[in-house]
Amino acid sequence: MSRSPVLFRVDADTIAGNESMSRCMVLAAALQRRRRQAYFLSRVEPASQILPLKRGGNEYIAAGQPIGTPADLQETLREIRRLSPAAVVVDSPLVTRQYLETLHRAGVLVVTFDHLARFRFPAGLVVNPLMGPGREDYDHATGTQLLLGERYAMIRPEVRR
Repeated sequence: MSRSPVLFRVDADTIAGNESMSRCMVLAAALQRRRRQAYFLSRVEPASQILPLKRGGNEYIAAGQPIGTPADLQETLREIRRLSPAAVVVDSPLVTRQYLETLHRAGVLVVTFDHLARFRFPAGLVVNPLMGPGREDYDHATGTQLLLGERYAMIRPEVRR
């Protein structure tokens, strides 16, 4: 079994907020229990938020550009070539269909967190961490797996009840 790492592309700053980073850190902790190293290619502000990320056993790589920009895409592709990850997890409403398609063409599994169903998703895995929208609202390529609805919502157990 391959123990290739997982690359997370997520930002946590005054514009993006911390929700996406928190969600990815929960997923990274679960992956580490299965002996998968997590790399975070991120812009984090304030810098004091980097310490909990590293304390969790994750590797931090400072991103030079905000997520979703052409320069960011090139930087992410460079890290994919360097790390050869099993998957790239992208969590931002700022990414476009073209951004995700380019990552998919790089030959890596692309996992996208999305609750807006804004565009047609290339093959990979789409996770909706909220209760809606539903399956009928998502347009996706053949081979794309959708994890949606109550079963996959990332909410506290006491809220789910």
